[in-house]
This record gives sequence, C-alpha cells and structure tokens, in this order.
Amino acid sequence: MRLIMGILAAQPFPVQLTGDESLCRRPMGRVAGPLAEMGAEISPQTGPAAEALSGVAPEAASAGKDVQIEAVTGIAPETVGAGKKPASGGKLTAPLMLAGHPGALKGISYASPVASAQVKSAVLLAGLYADSPTTVSEPALSRDHTERMLKAFGARVETGVEEASGRPFARVFPLARRDVQAAGAAEAQDALRHGPQPGDTPGAGRLHGMRIRVPGDISSAVCFLAAASLVPGSELLLENVGINPTRDGFLRVLKAMGGDLSLENEREEGGEPCADIRVRYAPLHGTRIEGDIIPTLIDELPMAAVLGAFAAGETVIKDAAELKVKESDRIAAMTESLGAMGADIEAKDDGWVIRGNGGKLLKGTVIDPKKDHRIAMSMAVAALRAGGETLIKDADCVNISFPGFYTILDAIKHGKSN
Repeated sequence: MRLIMGILAAQPFPVQLTGDESLCRRPMGRVAGPLAEMGAEISPQTGPAAEALSGVAPEAASAGKDVQIEAVTGIAPETVGAGKKPASGGKLTAPLMLAGHPGALKGISYASPVASAQVKSAVLLAGLYADSPTTVSEPALSRDHTERMLKAFGARVETGVEEASGRPFARVFPLARRDVQAAGAAEAQDALRHGPQPGDTPGAGRLHGMRIRVPGDISSAVCFLAAASLVPGSELLLENVGINPTRDGFLRVLKAMGGDLSLENEREEGGEPCADIRVRYAPLHGTRIEGDIIPTLIDELPMAAVLGAFAAGETVIKDAAELKVKESDRIAAMTESLGAMGADIEAKDDGWVIRGNGGKLLKGTVIDPKKDHRIAMSMAVAALRAGGETLIKDADCVNISFPGFYTILDAIKHGKSN
C-alpha cells in the first residue's frame, strides 16, 4: 500500500485504498507527509477525494468494514492537504483516499527520520512523475530493491552518501514527458525511439520492458536457515536466495552467533545478487544486534530472537522500535510467545534482552501470533526445539507471505524436501 501510494498520488483520478484488519492498523502518515510535500492530497475515507467517488457504493468504499481512523495530529481530521506534513506523533491509517493530481508533482529533497525502504520507495516512485529530481536521504541505508529495479528498467537513479551529513541518499529523475503521457504501448515505443521531447526534464529517464527472474525472499529463507541451525544433525541447501547487501543482516548475525553457513553459486539476477546458501547445525552463542545492521534484517528480528533463546549467553537486540508498528507489536508478541515457551526474554522499548539456554529444549504451549505471519513462522521454528506439542492459533496468517510454509517445514523435518 505504501509503495503504490507513490504511483497513485500522481495520477489524474481519485483512488480509495484499504486492506485487511492488520494493514488498516499500519501507520501511513510517514508516507503521506512527503507525498503531500510533493503536492499530493491524501486523506482518510472522507474529504474531497471521497466526494469525487460519491458514485461508488458505500459498502465498496469501506470494504465492508467499520474502521476507526485516528486523525493526523495538528491537521484537520478530514485531510492531509497538499503541501502539509503530518505533525510528529500523528497517525494516519487506512482506509485512505488519494485525490488525483492534475499535473506533475513537485520534486523534493526529503530527509527521512527513519531508515525505511517503504517510505523511500514511495517517494522515489512518485518522483518519476515530478517536475524535477527527487532525493530521499535516510539515517542508515535501507533495502534498495526499488533503486536497483528502476535502474534495470531504464530510469535514471543516482545513489550515494551526502558529504555534509554522511546520510545515504537515492535520487530519481522524472520520466520523459512522452513516457508519462503515453496512453498505450505504441506511443510509449514511439517516445523511446525518438528520444527527448520538448518539455522533457534534462536527463529524464525512459522505461523499457525486460525479463526478470526474482530471487527467493531471504525473509522467508531465514525460517529454514534458523531451523537447520537449531536442530542437531541438520544440513540444508537453499537455492536461488537473494543476498542483497541491504537485506543480508540475518546471514551476518547467524555467522556472528557461530552459525555454519556458506554461499555457493553466487550470481546476479535482474540487478539483484543471489546465491545458493548451505547451512548446517552448529551450537550458537549470544551476540549484540544494533545500529546500522537493523534496517537490513528488521523483518527477520523475530527469528533472530528465536536463535537467541537457544544460544549460549546473552543476546541483545536494540534500535528496533520499528518492530512495534509492524503487522503486530512484534516486541510484545515475541516476548509473550517465547516467554510462554519458557525462554528468558525481556522486552525493551526498542528490542529485547534474551538470556539463552545453551541449546536446551523449551516447552510446547499454545501460541497466539496476533495474526502476524512473522511471529507464526518464528514460533513454528522454535517449536521444533520444544518438548511436547505446540499449538499456533490463526496459523494460516502465514499465507500473507508464505503459502505452503507448514507443508515445506514438515517435509524438511522428515527429510523429504527437495
């Protein structure tokens, strides 16, 4: 939803965005703010954009759900108007209305207060439709899949580190005017053949089609990396996994904890580095996970907490307050879940302190993953090293990112995976 907000903010029509119960709790103000600076108008399900869709049946506009919207602090409840920023501490959630923008958005330089690939990507995608280059800087380098993919498709993208601040940045140049206005493939190809057109921004990018082979998602692969690392006698080969350096934090953490893993057949697919990963069981020890590595494994931190529970010594995970605003409050959810299994885990404002048991079994119990796929998958792996039965409620929440997860995990457990 956050990424497509960047695309839709520049389109000349109103759009209503909603989602399931979990998605409708996620904060969207962090994206609405910079997009509003660029000239977009984003509001809750009332306001000018909603009025433009007055012919839509009410039940369709609300997706059949009654969702309470907390107004953005310091701004009139009905809208985040063009040129306005959500005030600090405000919260804007779905359902959202985007009022169509009749002309080009305004290019901006945005200093993001958080290292968030979703915020960065939304602004860069909107920047394709801006009147001048758009730059996003952040306190630490977040995942860069969007920059890599845009470059591969022909967009003009620059990346680097700001000299004055030391902050990493990404800059996108607007698409050529004819590319933006093209109504169909024929016009787009004509624009591509004839080069720059009157009105184009100097240095404008031009998109072209290409074939892509998408590497396996490392956020899903870590389930099996962790399982093989924790269950004595295990060895797995995971093929075609993305090892983008902005996403490989879990691999570095696992090695720092004494994990036995190696990369084979390293190569590049569509601008993305990938490899086959071989992992074997190894006794683990505690470590510290903090600072710049956090954005490279933010989604994998629940699984890192599981590793910490079985490691020897103390594992400290900090600088990860972002975990509180994922599909669930993951700090609280993992503290409750691992604690119910008997793990020694202490919640902090920005992570955990985990005193590992040195590889001993935990105890099976009933787990409530709060309908969060990452929590459910992490606890399923923990259950492999828990005595007795573990029951995971609402277990099908894993289908959000990994349909078939339990089938594959069961096959691996019984040595039947291919």
